[in-house]
Amino acid sequence: MEENNQWNSQRPQQDIEKSKFSRSARHSRAKARKKIRYKRIFLLLLILILIAAVPLWLLKGRAVRNTTSSAGKKIETVSKNSMTAAKESTDTLASADNNLDNKHVQRPKGKRQANAIVFLGCGDMMFDRQVASMIKSKGIEEPFVGVKDVFQAGDIVVGNLEGPLSTRGQAVEGKEYTFRSSPEVARTMRSAGINLVSLANNHIMDYGPDAFVDTIKALDQSSIYHAGAGVNHAEVYGPALLSVKGKKIAFFSYSSVVPPGFWVTSQRPGIANSKTNWPALESYVRKAAAENDFVIASFHWGVELEDTAQASQIQLARRFIDAGADVAIGHHPHVMQGIETYKGKVIAYSLGNFIFPNRGAKTSETYILKVELTGDTVSKVEAIPVKITPSGKPQVAKGSSANSILKRLKTISQAFGTEIDVMEDRAEIRIK
Repeated sequence: MEENNQWNSQRPQQDIEKSKFSRSARHSRAKARKKIRYKRIFLLLLILILIAAVPLWLLKGRAVRNTTSSAGKKIETVSKNSMTAAKESTDTLASADNNLDNKHVQRPKGKRQANAIVFLGCGDMMFDRQVASMIKSKGIEEPFVGVKDVFQAGDIVVGNLEGPLSTRGQAVEGKEYTFRSSPEVARTMRSAGINLVSLANNHIMDYGPDAFVDTIKALDQSSIYHAGAGVNHAEVYGPALLSVKGKKIAFFSYSSVVPPGFWVTSQRPGIANSKTNWPALESYVRKAAAENDFVIASFHWGVELEDTAQASQIQLARRFIDAGADVAIGHHPHVMQGIETYKGKVIAYSLGNFIFPNRGAKTSETYILKVELTGDTVSKVEAIPVKITPSGKPQVAKGSSANSILKRLKTISQAFGTEIDVMEDRAEIRIK
């Protein structure tokens, strides 16, 4: 017994403890201890992962903040650059506006559309008689001095050329008024900014075929496009074709005032007659509208000194718009007639005189029609008032003179339901 106790005291404690339990109990306890060890290992690994992850998370947060800050600085820099560019662009436009209006005219609110094509239309231009005297005394540039700055801002600048540019030919017999001027006028017109003229009128053939041929030669040499007159039917009735800012423009010129011997035949040059065969004219417009981006039509029509457009003018203009024209302008009455906006397009029934000796107060008042063509629409329409001196020199009107012209234009346009906002020295026509 003593020997057994001695032996037990010398056994390891673990063996003693094991001896107290059965084999199954000992197995269960070992399994439990194993689970505890696994839990401790898992917790240790989790702690190690967290210890490693926290610094990485902190570093990432700092990187994000730095990136955001850097991006913010870049955005701020881009914004500042954009604002600077915008300011420079605005300053440039403002400078252009100042030049456009001789640094006095107040512009209506609203920015010019990006990439807009600016069309400027004016009325009758005649360089004979009092105008010829003015040119002789003050120089060939004198007729354009008061409007040149306006023209320089246009992409397409058109006027109606009343009379041939030639030193040849004989005045047509029996015609009460005949006009002719120097071929040098073509160069002067182009220098002033005019790059397109309508020739379908009752004076372009005043000095016969030779003077007409000289006119075409002078215009071509000065790079001035023209329409409405020629040596054959296709040339006379077809449009002048221009390319402006990537857009194709077709320009037609027709006259309802056709003196004897002025219409084109197979034997002689002449002008485009709009008094008859309207369906044929509409077919030309439809074809041009299908092949070009914009179509502009010019008409020599109406009754002289009448403020009101005739029914035939209104009907023909609207039919042209229906056929695909975007802008229609008129002349011959020597006075202004109303403006109409029709199906989102614009019709100016008479722009009146432009370079022309005036015969009274009404014949001295006119305007330059300004139309912005953007995308495929008429985006903006304005009227720039002009006063003509007794010698026939046009000048941009200011103050009370401008206000008087624009208010009269507004009054005579009311019959068409046209809304015109007069803003000091300019008016904007609402498109509808």
